[in-house]
Amino acid sequence: LLGHVLERAGKQDYETLLRERVFVPLKMTSTTITLSDELRARMARGHDETLQPASNWDLGALGGAGAIRSTVRDMLVY
Repeated sequence: LLGHVLERAGKQDYETLLRERVFVPLKMTSTTITLSDELRARMARGHDETLQPASNWDLGALGGAGAIRSTVRDMLVY
């Protein structure tokens, strides 16, 4: 809910708000919600209960609930 409220108050989508106010100022160049091809290639794949590769969760309107994807290096900066 907070992500949605921030979008409305900031008059921008959640990812743009985070990029402009957090990721860019902190130089977190490998943190995003929407993965580029380069970041997708570097991302560790999850697996299901049968040990088969599982698809990523794309949370859409619930982005504020955990849609951010980041590297360990960027999380240390954060």
